Amino acid sequence: MIRSPRGLSPGRPMTKGADVDVDEQRRFDESVDDAEAASVGRARAAAGGRIELTVEELAEALGRPQPPASSAPGASGP
Repeated sequence: MIRSPRGLSPGRPMTKGADVDVDEQRRFDESVDDAEAASVGRARAAAGGRIELTVEELAEALGRPQPPASSAPGASGP
């Protein structure tokens, strides 16, 4: 179970400080990404759409940069 980072309420961005470690920041960032992805899925389901997204479509819907092609599973190296 992932718990909320110390001293923060949901939706409030974390700031680097003495009591915030890197793992805690990463968990917070991942939970925000998960919440945004779930929201996109719920919106599509409510509209009667099927929830089948490619990584690229999800990244576009969330306004995130797409991962480089070389880091994608099954991608060939240089």
